[in-house]
Amino acid sequence: MRSVPFWGLFGATVLSNLSDGIVRLVLPLLAIELTRSPTLVALTTAFAQAPWLVFVLLVGALIDRADRRRVMLVATWLRVAALAGFAWLVAVGGASLPVLYAFAFGIGVLETFNDTSKQTIVPMVVGRDDLSRANGRLHAAELVTNEFVGPPLGGALAGIGLAVALATGSVVYALAGLSLLALRGGYRVASVDVRQRLWREAAAGMRTLWANVTLRRLALIDGLSQFAFGAWMSVFVLYAVAPGPMGLDAFGFGLLFAVTAAGSITATLIVAPVEQRLGRRRVMTLAMVGWAVFLAAPAATANPWLVAGLLALGSTAGTMFSVVGLSLRQRLAADHTLGRINAGHRMFAWGALPLGALVAGPVAELAGLRILFTLTAIGTLVLAIWAWRGFSTLDPTSVA
Repeated sequence: MRSVPFWGLFGATVLSNLSDGIVRLVLPLLAIELTRSPTLVALTTAFAQAPWLVFVLLVGALIDRADRRRVMLVATWLRVAALAGFAWLVAVGGASLPVLYAFAFGIGVLETFNDTSKQTIVPMVVGRDDLSRANGRLHAAELVTNEFVGPPLGGALAGIGLAVALATGSVVYALAGLSLLALRGGYRVASVDVRQRLWREAAAGMRTLWANVTLRRLALIDGLSQFAFGAWMSVFVLYAVAPGPMGLDAFGFGLLFAVTAAGSITATLIVAPVEQRLGRRRVMTLAMVGWAVFLAAPAATANPWLVAGLLALGSTAGTMFSVVGLSLRQRLAADHTLGRINAGHRMFAWGALPLGALVAGPVAELAGLRILFTLTAIGTLVLAIWAWRGFSTLDPTSVA
């Protein structure tokens, strides 16, 4: 992994996720300035994540027939323009809930193109023997910037002004676009038949994923866990930020995510040896148990320090599940179908986030935030049992 293309991809990952971390913090803060309704606040997450449910299959098919580097470049520069325009609207007082929802949806569409391309291009940049190491480094870069650096920086910038934070995010996206220029050459799969209709290619990719029992089970477990997280995350801002029970300000809210990211970063450093020692079945099962701890944290206490510690523990587990699962998909899928396989998986996983958010608002309105957090944790423990039973034949030597 000494190649210039990998480090260009790494640099783009660092910068784009730094901007993602800023935007991720600002959107819910803007939402609670406009409303205190759990249902309306949760809709921000629903709109931001809806493209993973609506468009991602077609995106995956398009990526399998397009130059993956070029797709990332176009998506990145469009995000530069979108974020700059939205920052201007916020600065002049033009932000409203409909405008916020429209922006969240648009930036989410561009994210589906960028992130699916990034996952798909990795095997073209490094050898298959280096996939776990490369994915671990890229995932570590995502976590450090998206969760460890981005949110506190976003919180500090939000203290100056939400428009300032958004404008900074636009500049950082532009730097990510420049880093992608280090990926010289073409990144198109030559064997794809471009005469076939795009929707048929998308359907074929989903059939390929569904026909493989390991990929299907992985997608379903990941999807249901993300449904729980979508419900949790969409209303957590109401619990964490004053006048919510935890009483945090914008900077403290960002710092909370930075503290939890420490666990995720640790996971990326130990995932390869832990996978070799314990096997994929045990790692994925324990990961679901740890993720349940993450979701249960605010149900158990409103103490920011205790919540942060439990979130850090759960983030360690959740990150290990993500890295092991991604490396498994990359090993099982052929290069010319990998875009559609990744897209199909993300349709289940990330597409479940807006569905969870849609459910979360009404449940929180009727039963309260802590009941909602408890239900998400219980559901995830059930997934841990399914992972243990469903991956009974999965170990480090069962997949070439």
